[in-house]
Amino acid sequence: MHLKKYYRKIFPHFLDITALNSYILYRKLGGRKSRLTFVIGIAEKLIEKYGRDT
Repeated sequence: MHLKKYYRKIFPHFLDITALNSYILYRKLGGRKSRLTFVIGIAEKLIEKYGRDT
């Protein structure tokens, strides 16, 4: 289906925008981590919560 291809192309972009907006708010609230460390932390928490053992 054509819609699946469209979704797969824009999803990473929206995910990046969401992570950047979260990082900006984090910094405004006094956070000191680098953006890379912050995003890796988000990824680790998501895997911890929603990942499954394979």
